[in-house]
Amino acid sequence: MWEKIGLRRNGSDLAAGLEEIASLGERAARARAGGGRAYNIAWQNVLDVCNQIAVAELIARSAIERDESRGSHYRDDIPEQKQGALYNVFISKRGEKAAVERRPVRFTRVKPGEELAAAEPVNFMD
Repeated sequence: MWEKIGLRRNGSDLAAGLEEIASLGERAARARAGGGRAYNIAWQNVLDVCNQIAVAELIARSAIERDESRGSHYRDDIPEQKQGALYNVFISKRGEKAAVERRPVRFTRVKPGEELAAAEPVNFMD
C-alpha cells in the first residue's frame, strides 16, 4: 500500500498494487488457524489480514477511479484537477466483486464559487 498506493500515485503503480493485493487475497483465503474460535489469537489474525486486504482493494479501486489530482489524492501522471462536474467515488458489493461508480457531489449548503456568507443560514438546533 505504501509503495504503490500511497500518497503519491500513478496509474501503473495503482494497477500493479491492485494485482499484488489480489495475490495476497488469494493467499489469505487459504490461510488457516488451528483450534477453536474462542480466544484464538491466530484465528483473529487471519480474519484481520483478510479484512485489511479487502480494505486495501477498495482503496486501490477508488484511487484508480479518481483519474485526477484532487485534495490529498495526488497523481504523478495526472497532476492537474479536472474542470467540470465534481464527483464522489462509491463502491458497493455486487456478488463477490466490488462495483465502482461515480456519483455527482450534492451541494446542500454552499456551491463551488459561492461565498459562505451568501448561503442560507444553518440552524444547528434542528
